[in-house]
Amino acid sequence: EKCEELYLLCAGLQEYFNCVVGSNIYVTPKGNKSKKKQKFDFNADKLIDDEDDFIDDEYDEEETNGFENEFREEILNEGGNQGFAPHFDDVDVFIIQIEGSKNWQLFPSRTVEEILPEYSSGNFKQGGIRKPFVELTLNAGDFLYFPRGVIHQAFTNNDQHSIHITISSLQKWSYKHLFEKMLPFALQSVFNSNSNFRKSLTSDCFDYLGLINNPTDEQDMSISNNNNEEEEEEDDDITRPDKEEFLRLKTIREKRAEFENIITTFSKELLNHIPTVIDLGVAQLSKDYLYD
Repeated sequence: EKCEELYLLCAGLQEYFNCVVGSNIYVTPKGNKSKKKQKFDFNADKLIDDEDDFIDDEYDEEETNGFENEFREEILNEGGNQGFAPHFDDVDVFIIQIEGSKNWQLFPSRTVEEILPEYSSGNFKQGGIRKPFVELTLNAGDFLYFPRGVIHQAFTNNDQHSIHITISSLQKWSYKHLFEKMLPFALQSVFNSNSNFRKSLTSDCFDYLGLINNPTDEQDMSISNNNNEEEEEEDDDITRPDKEEFLRLKTIREKRAEFENIITTFSKELLNHIPTVIDLGVAQLSKDYLYD
């Protein structure tokens, strides 16, 4: 009966959000104070056996200085139990507590790139995250929501187990994913209507384009410095090998700038065709979420 209710809940939310909705049930046993030190290494913040499963970078902003996760450590020191290390997901999450209780911490995203991410993260160490902005305990019947990208972790007390349902939604459901569907149609449209898009690439484009031909910052600085020196000194002051390399890099830079201007012009024309293919893009996106 409960599975049927869960199915109907997911089906209803799927109709509402117009994208796939899934669910998982998580069971976390109550802690065991006598065994806590066998499972948790507080000095290393080690929650699982394989340290390679952790993201090893540290978050060193001022707000983490001296931060001790007292909420977590107090519970775990009393024999609480933790299932997963801190991490973020690629889905919006609805938590429904079914039995027992569970303690939750929510942490801000560490970088702009991690806000509303496309993919889930690996496991973070405690020193790799910021201070939590939410600390709470869910009891049976309680509900919690947080969007994708919010770092979180949860743990039980030593006297209660926990069963909760996670409802997930809005995976790969962003403007970026819509653009992935629209751009091929817009590109074909501008290709059909604008003959410039059908012209052949120059035969020497591989000589000045591609990562291998992308001048480094140091090379760009060298070109700039040599240009300034040419105005002040005679060419004889530059050795022949250095001058040849300087001229080669200068030619690459000029040709790249010319090609970038062409691509910029083409891109503006391509953007003009996107409004004409919105419906086609949405139709293709909806195909991924059709079901019988």
